[in-house]
This record gives sequence, structure tokens and C-alpha cells, in this order.
Amino acid sequence: MQVLPVNTEVRAPNRRLGFETQDFLRLFVTELQHQDPLKPVEEGEFISQAAQFAQLDEIKRGNALLEHMAGGADQNLLAAAAVIGRQARARIEGRTVEGEITGVVAGPSGMLVEVAGQRVPLDSLSEIRKGEA
Repeated sequence: MQVLPVNTEVRAPNRRLGFETQDFLRLFVTELQHQDPLKPVEEGEFISQAAQFAQLDEIKRGNALLEHMAGGADQNLLAAAAVIGRQARARIEGRTVEGEITGVVAGPSGMLVEVAGQRVPLDSLSEIRKGEA
């Protein structure tokens, strides 16, 4: 029986899973090259395959975006939560909002902090200081 030292790292083989865009394109081009010139692919079938290709690409981009958002959302929320209880100043739509940060909300357009009862985008804060004692 083989015994591995404690600091040895065991890795799974690097394998691709799923059907990649390049695989789809390669298959599509090969199909076009080998089709019978007397019986070309019907227009409806061709459009269907092109739509599947576009759908595959959109799904991949959507998944990548979701992974990016999921990975960063927790970190952003934790970082924003660190300012709760502090005094803040923000400039929104030409007016200044000042007060204590009482909460943090993850909104669709980014992190929002509650300052003086108003939700303010985190990146619009111009000043953050320790809460008044």
C-alpha cells in the first residue's frame, strides 16, 4: 500500500465538461462541408441550428455573469456591512444626504446603504466617518 506524504496535493484530471462553442462551430462547419449539394440543408433547419448556436453563447455568457456576481456579492455585502453605524455624506441628484448608516441592501444595480432613512448607492458616498458617541 502506497502512503502519500501529508503535503502532497492530489488533483483530478483537467477535463472539459459540456459542449463548448468551438465544438458546435466545428460540427456545424463540418456538416455544411459534407452536405449533398443536390440536397442542401433546408432553410428552417439551418435557421434552427444558427439559433441553437446563439442560444448556447447566451447561456454561457449568462452563466459566467452569474458566477461573477455570486462570487463578488458576498464580499461586497460584507464590505458594505462594515460601515453600518458610521456617519456618511452622499450627493444624490443634486442634493446632499447626511446621517447614520443604518443598513445595507444588495440591489439589482449594486450595493445600497441606508443613510438618514434613504437608500443610497454605495459608490455615491463622498464621506464616511466614525459614528458620533
